[in-house]
Amino acid sequence: MHTPQHIIEICQQQQRQLNLFLDLDGTLADFQLDPQHSFIPTSTLNTLAELLQLGIPVSVVTGRSIEMARQLLQQLPLPIAELHGLQIWWNSTKKLQLDLSHINYKQLRADLSQACRAYPNLRIEDKQFSVALHYREYPELAPVAQQIMAVLQVRYPQLKLKQGKCVVELLPQQASKGFAISRLLEAMPENSTFPIFIGDDVTDEDGFAVVNQHQGLSIKVGEGETLARYRLANTQAVAELLHLIKIHCETGAMTIKRGCEGKNVKANRVIQSGQFTES
Repeated sequence: MHTPQHIIEICQQQQRQLNLFLDLDGTLADFQLDPQHSFIPTSTLNTLAELLQLGIPVSVVTGRSIEMARQLLQQLPLPIAELHGLQIWWNSTKKLQLDLSHINYKQLRADLSQACRAYPNLRIEDKQFSVALHYREYPELAPVAQQIMAVLQVRYPQLKLKQGKCVVELLPQQASKGFAISRLLEAMPENSTFPIFIGDDVTDEDGFAVVNQHQGLSIKVGEGETLARYRLANTQAVAELLHLIKIHCETGAMTIKRGCEGKNVKANRVIQSGQFTES
């Protein structure tokens, strides 16, 4: 396990602009039995706002829907890659999204609802372009949830299974946090960015892989096997690290390259050969 101060010392050695990519649940917010009860501490939200004011690019890469992510972030004006990167929102209206018109979501929701009828303690989350089955409050139902979703995945081969902490999700094959981080990095000036991705779950592993390829800093929160090269103990350590980054940028101990702010990202640089459409 590493300390926030140790990671700060590594960041100080970099001449490239820091570029933060952050997961939400288990990274900025502690897990709650009911995901609807999750919250990001006010002190952490204030630190994020101050980092943005300093010109540090900050993006959120989450499995949450855009509505839930914005609610947790209290409408902070930063790019959000929702649903494991299915859609990237640059601001409140401008987004990039994959073409998912070939997937019959209406039938998928009906099939999932029918399969769960005998298990009322399983909680279905409809994320519009993916569906998740939560068993956080009833971990003994894990095998049931996994079996239900595995059967559905066979019926819908356009989708893949994603196992998270007490949740199983069906989402389009193209969706991955690594894909989202790659697209966000393409919008930054080449070779000028030092990416840092902090996440806690197996769903974050492809994001760690991409950041490692860019010679960045991959940080896992908590225990477990991982591709991340560094590790923080918990969300409190994440909050401390973000606060230290803010302090070091304010004092000039870390270089801030103006003009790289997330709010000025050029979305058109990441629209590639029909993978994304812009709206």
